[in-house]
Amino acid sequence: MLPLFVWATAAILFAAFAFFAFAQAALGRNGAQSAADAAALAAAQEERQQLAEGFVTALGQDGDWGRWLDGLGGDAVDLSPAAARLASSNDATLEGLERVDTAAGPGIHVRVVRTSGLGSNVAVAVQGKRARAEATATVKPLCATAGGKPEGGQVSLVCAKGERYSFDPEELDEAALPSPSELFSVQLTD
Repeated sequence: MLPLFVWATAAILFAAFAFFAFAQAALGRNGAQSAADAAALAAAQEERQQLAEGFVTALGQDGDWGRWLDGLGGDAVDLSPAAARLASSNDATLEGLERVDTAAGPGIHVRVVRTSGLGSNVAVAVQGKRARAEATATVKPLCATAGGKPEGGQVSLVCAKGERYSFDPEELDEAALPSPSELFSVQLTD
């Protein structure tokens, strides 16, 4: 009877360690996905800030502010520092960042890897492995011109929540302009 008890106890302990190993791997994967989501959102928020600043600059210089308002902007800026900073604060390292086209519009796709490994456990195949994850975020324009190209210098915008803004680019008061979060939304996509 004693040997059967020993075998049963060993089997139960092994099963418990195996469940622990799977839970540890799932926890690492969830942490990596959180880091990827945070990095993608940080990059998209940086993009949103650049688009809003470009819009204001183009207004003041009588430039093509419509392209900025549509989210097309000018030259692409390096979004990696913002993404890497958020990935790092979530115990991960940014492996890659690229601009992609999604069903929701232009997006920013990031790949991260957890800094810490999955540790040592009974599942030898996962010892020391690091979880990886990917995420994509988009920046969508929320405002459009009311009535097309402005006449007489006055610019009128209508935004998604029904807000209306009118201003004269010649006498630009930045306090009267919509904030970046009113001009563009940032969201994760699949």
